[in-house]
Amino acid sequence: MIELTLPYPISANRYWRTYLPRGCAAPVTTVSPEARAYQNRVRRAAREAGVLCPFPGRVAVSYVLYPKRPLDWVRRQRMNPARWDDSVQCMDLDNAQKVLFDAMEGIVYENDNLIRRIEGERAVPDGDARVLVTVEPIEDLVEPVADDSQDVDEASGNLPLDKRFLVNCRVMTPTGRMARVRRYLVGSSKKDHFERLICEYADGKRTNDWVTLQPQFLVKLD
Repeated sequence: MIELTLPYPISANRYWRTYLPRGCAAPVTTVSPEARAYQNRVRRAAREAGVLCPFPGRVAVSYVLYPKRPLDWVRRQRMNPARWDDSVQCMDLDNAQKVLFDAMEGIVYENDNLIRRIEGERAVPDGDARVLVTVEPIEDLVEPVADDSQDVDEASGNLPLDKRFLVNCRVMTPTGRMARVRRYLVGSSKKDHFERLICEYADGKRTNDWVTLQPQFLVKLD
């Protein structure tokens, strides 16, 4: 399972672009430049959360849409304490879902036809506009059989994270850059059990350059 905080979806009217190419008899519908920019923002947020490849197979997706809280929200709340946020401008869940799911396709999951369970909710605005997404594989992965022998293969991941990757050890990232391990993360929430390593790049290309990755995507150098 992974939890993501993603940018507020753009309007479905701006996501798709329909035009008639020269020499064609029928119009063509494709994603707009604004949609591609939104997809790139989703990809960046997913990578920062440790998602480097899509979940394989069927998934369940739940999302909570937060519209931007208006400046006069206190006045609105005073006038209608129970339902003040009904007057806050917000895209409907159906349009938000279409844009959001298309943007996550190939990034968080392989194809949106593999989504087998959906839950959507509009939340009371509490600050910046955003959407919180939870993606969970439906088909459980087969757990490796425990080995009681003393010969533990380090590459199998049976050793604790701090034993496999010591602090300050050198690693190579999927992009081929060298980095040093600085900290460990067990999970960002009680629903997120992914192990992650916070690494500082050590190839001198840029100062104060960090990355957070799951250990299976790193190559240990020492």
